[in-house]
Amino acid sequence: MFKSLDSKQSAAGGSRRMHAGKFGTVHRRRPVLSLVLFACAFVALAATAPAIAEVAATKTDAGNVYLRGDDIRLAEPVAGDLFAAGRRVSVDRPVSADGVIAGATVDVKAEIGQDLRVAGGTVNIDSGVGGDLVAAGGTVRVARSSTVSGSALIAGGEVNVDGRLAHGAKIYAREISVSGQITGNSRLYGQQVTLVPGARIDGDLIYASTDPLSAEQLAQVSGKVVRENTPDDWKPASGGSVHPGTWFKPVFFSACWPPVRCCSSSFRTPLAEPGKLSNAFRCAAC
Repeated sequence: MFKSLDSKQSAAGGSRRMHAGKFGTVHRRRPVLSLVLFACAFVALAATAPAIAEVAATKTDAGNVYLRGDDIRLAEPVAGDLFAAGRRVSVDRPVSADGVIAGATVDVKAEIGQDLRVAGGTVNIDSGVGGDLVAAGGTVRVARSSTVSGSALIAGGEVNVDGRLAHGAKIYAREISVSGQITGNSRLYGQQVTLVPGARIDGDLIYASTDPLSAEQLAQVSGKVVRENTPDDWKPASGGSVHPGTWFKPVFFSACWPPVRCCSSSFRTPLAEPGKLSNAFRCAAC
C-alpha cells in the first residue's frame, strides 16, 4: 500500500487529463502568469498539511491517488494520476499518468508517465517524465539521469538542468545553469545564465541576463541566438547592488492571492472531497 508517515490520505472518483497539445498552447500564451498561479495555490495547499496518524490509502477505480500530510512516501506504483501535498514528498514508485505535487521538499525519483506539475522550496527531479514538465521552487534541479519528453516550463531562484529536455524549455530564475541537453527552441531569463562546457541547445535560443554569453557558450547553441534587453532593475546603481528577478516580483505577488482565495474551500476539505482537490489543481494550472 501507500505509506504516509504522519499523514492522511484519501481518494475519490474522477480521472483528470490534460493533453500535451492543450497544455503547451496554454503556456505559450502566458507562461509566467500560469506558472505563478499554479505555484501559489500549491504552496498554500502544502502549508495546510496536518501532521496526523497514518491512514491506509484508497484509490479510485481509475487508479488515481490523493495524498496529503507531513512526510509522504510511495510504497507501490500508481496506476492513474497522483495528487500529493506535504512538507516532504518523495515519489519512489512509478506513476502511470500525471503527477501533481507540492511540498517544502519534493523528490521525484521514479518515472512519471505523462505530465508532471510540481512546486516546492526544493524540487529534485531524478526520473523520466513522459509528457510536459511545469516546475516552480526556490531550487529546481533536473538531474542528469532525467529526460523530459515534452516541453518544460520552470521558474525558481536557482534552476539547474543537468538532464535532457526533449521539446524546448522556458526558464525564469535568478540563476540558470544548463549542463545537459535541450532539444528545441528555448527561452532563458535570469540574472545569471550559464551554459556549462558540454551542454547543448539544439534549436534557437532567446535569453536575457546581466552578462552576455561568451563565444564558447554561443557555440554550444545550434540555432539562432537573440539576447533581449534586461530590465532596468537588474542594472546596479552607483554603489548599489543588483536585485535579480525584479521583473518577476510584481507579477508574482499580484497574482499570488487570487488563486489561493478561489481555491481556499478546496484546500480545507480535500480529504473529505478529493474531487474538490482535483478542481483546485485544475484552477491553479489553468
